[in-house]
Amino acid sequence: MRSDFMSQFIEAIQKVKAGPKRKFKQSVDMILNLKNIDMKKAENKIKTEFTLPHKLPKQKIIGFFAGNLIPQVKELEGVRMIRRDEIDSYKGNKKKMKALARECYSFLSEAPIMPSVGKVFGPVLAVRGKMPKPVPPATANVEPLVENARNTIQIALKASPVIQLQVGTEDMDDQKISENIE
Repeated sequence: MRSDFMSQFIEAIQKVKAGPKRKFKQSVDMILNLKNIDMKKAENKIKTEFTLPHKLPKQKIIGFFAGNLIPQVKELEGVRMIRRDEIDSYKGNKKKMKALARECYSFLSEAPIMPSVGKVFGPVLAVRGKMPKPVPPATANVEPLVENARNTIQIALKASPVIQLQVGTEDMDDQKISENIE
């Protein structure tokens, strides 16, 4: 039964890809309409995140608040590093913080500097669901944590019973897209 379900996904993906071609790379999105759910009840609201098995081709920029891990973070591609001594320069400058929040897909932070990050960036990042995930300062390799942050997607079901998320792009393999959907 499961293979039949997956073959239906792959067939649907092939139909979508056979559509008109555009001058840009189109994304493959999944939209789930949930029925008979009263969104006014708190127990029906969902906020969760999970990691896709196959990453999306577009490089996402990850913000990293670093102190002791600066040498490791500096070497990583696609990471916007904010040093511990830079955090106070953002204080009171909401425009600069909002620009950073738009630039970065998600954030990581060394655990010891989380209190100062929360104090300065909390009002901007918390409302966007982008508060940083803590990273232990003795982490030997931060690259897997950054890659995991790139592949993690958030699902928030608040006002309407609809879940929308990107699961691939038109140039991805059909099997990989179907595994992301699954």
